[in-house]
Amino acid sequence: MAVSWKQLASGVAIGTASTMVVTAPSQTQVQFDAASVYNSAGSAVNVQLYLLPSGGSPSTAALITSKNVPSLGSLFLADVVNHKLEPGGILYAIAGATGCTVNVSGKWYVPQ
Repeated sequence: MAVSWKQLASGVAIGTASTMVVTAPSQTQVQFDAASVYNSAGSAVNVQLYLLPSGGSPSTAALITSKNVPSLGSLFLADVVNHKLEPGGILYAIAGATGCTVNVSGKWYVPQ
């Protein structure tokens, strides 16, 4: 199995509609090592991240973290670290308002 370190998402803008942040490619597993969110808005914004299998949609059962991000501030999202995606799996994000961006780093595992 080959392992590649990746910047999985860089500055992905999220808003009030569900946004795909990371999708595991075919025949590839993904592990998250770091995740953060930045809020450029003038007030705090709630951000939620969901871990979904291929074809899934955001629901309470798939919620992995819900955080209030301060105005002009950022948060490290420790709840995302060490979660994994199977091939076709998706990390989604939804924010209570526009103005937030997400960054995620991790590994791709590709069977040989």
